[in-house]
Amino acid sequence: LPVTRAAGIPLLINDRPDVVEAVGAEGVHLGQDDGSIEEARRLLGPGRLIGKSTHSLEQALAADIEGADYIGLGPIFPTPTKPASPSVGTALIREVMQCVEIPIVCIGGINPTTLRPVLGAGARCVAVVRAVCGAEDPEHAARVLKQTLTQCVRAPVRPRL
Repeated sequence: LPVTRAAGIPLLINDRPDVVEAVGAEGVHLGQDDGSIEEARRLLGPGRLIGKSTHSLEQALAADIEGADYIGLGPIFPTPTKPASPSVGTALIREVMQCVEIPIVCIGGINPTTLRPVLGAGARCVAVVRAVCGAEDPEHAARVLKQTLTQCVRAPVRPRL
């Protein structure tokens, strides 16, 4: 928490609103089986971020209606971090963006090669794991991804998380 605060980056805890409350983090990210947004909001109050993983248009709409501050959409492409989850593809990005107002964070199999099609489908925010953590030079990998994002994203972006 001190590291992320010093960098001006919100710390979101995965799956555990109780841990968010205990450590004073800025928010929680909930999977489909991690409890409701309503329960998390009751515990955390209105000032904390709550995100929800979604894998379909129906789940994205439900998260929006439930009051999520943002949704995670994916996995866009196959990924070993979610081997049991089928990829949803880039067409779903456009579909969800037309139907929800909250920010969308695309995740799953995104790397320097797959980033451009994701951005071409309208995504403006992505999350990566292996593309940076599994890279031989993580700092360089992050710079390449950031450069691609900067080059490709010229349209107005949704509100910052």
